[in-house]
Amino acid sequence: MQIQSFLTAYDPSDLPGGSVDPLGFDRGYQWLADKILPGLTNVADQPRYFSALCAGLRLADAASGSAAVSPRERVRQRREVVARMERFWVLASLRASEGALTSAGIRGIRYVRAADERIRERGDRQTDASYRLLSRQTTYGMLGIYTNVASRLRLLDDDTLSLSADLGVRLGDAFLEETDLPATLRQAIIQGGTVNLDALTAWGARAHLSAPPRAAERRAIGEALTVQDTRRRMVDLLAQHPHLGDEGEQARLQRIHEALVDSGEHADLREALRSIVAYENAFRESLLVFQRVLWPCQAGPDFFLPLNSVVSDKSLATAHKRLTAASTALDEALDAARTPAFLTGRDRITDVQQFLRTLRHADSADALACCVVRRHGDVQRAKVVAGRPKMPWIELREDRIVPTLAAAQRIDRPPALAHDLPSHPYRSWAADRLAHAGGLS
Repeated sequence: MQIQSFLTAYDPSDLPGGSVDPLGFDRGYQWLADKILPGLTNVADQPRYFSALCAGLRLADAASGSAAVSPRERVRQRREVVARMERFWVLASLRASEGALTSAGIRGIRYVRAADERIRERGDRQTDASYRLLSRQTTYGMLGIYTNVASRLRLLDDDTLSLSADLGVRLGDAFLEETDLPATLRQAIIQGGTVNLDALTAWGARAHLSAPPRAAERRAIGEALTVQDTRRRMVDLLAQHPHLGDEGEQARLQRIHEALVDSGEHADLREALRSIVAYENAFRESLLVFQRVLWPCQAGPDFFLPLNSVVSDKSLATAHKRLTAASTALDEALDAARTPAFLTGRDRITDVQQFLRTLRHADSADALACCVVRRHGDVQRAKVVAGRPKMPWIELREDRIVPTLAAAQRIDRPPALAHDLPSHPYRSWAADRLAHAGGLS
């Protein structure tokens, strides 16, 4: 018998391992985010990491050994060189952090500080790159966080870790040349060994995470960001509609959508932004209902929340009305969409639409709470860890909602309004940083 594998609509396999998604909205969110800023992520938001990654791979080119080495071994060797590059670079950046330069944004900052403190305690004048950076540097450091995005920026091939002949090579060379990488440090990165700490610190001031890139590096970053058409057009719109004061991302995206409605331009982006606004309104109202019933269940394992007590919760009654409006708005936005660029992959959001329609038809606050708790159980059990389904945080038992033994996300106080809850981040902050580094804003 042949068994065909499949993914549930809220399968978490394409999401970050630490993703907390109690109601199964993340898959639709990722689809919508790809419709406006494809290839970017919220985590890979420091432009100079892309420059350092390409520079490390450029040095790995110089370290290439025998042609008889297997492709797997060649990739391993290249990872090794990049890992040394990262450790030297972040240590240099930390030591140079003063005045206008800051250590904010350096991955593994606590590990780097600990290594620097040991160096200072010993009074060393030289250092190598043998210190530990992060619990798993390859997974959580520059390679793990930035390689996939760099591939989508057409800087490299993530299978072979080979730089693209144009953009990737140009960015790597620009970083090495314009930061004036010392020859001794170049050799230490390629072959291993030590480097003078004064020279490393001086280079750190030029190569620092927050130091502005110079001309060639800036051009390469800008080209990489705009090489894909949808991303280029959205970056242009973000530059035309900069962030205002304490304005949140959703308000900014809605403002851009309204400008597109007036202009009639960029139909695919207009459809995406309209859907995003409705999706996030529905997400936050749904999460409000969930957190309102989750919060009292944190009192202890013996606590239970009678369903009849939910009826008097005024926040749930308000959420129900707003959910109906947001769900209807989402359906209307998706039904009105016509551009193939936006509609491709629409099935990724269908499951959430169906869930929201179920909430619309709930005829009371306790029925609304029941729908949300059932959804949470379905979503959690679809997540498999070590071969076993995850437990829900709360579940229905007859006429009550009870906590399970699963570790739940802690809530300090119950939200009163959906606006008290954060919406999904749609990568605009990362795009802004890359655009600024690339001279586009």
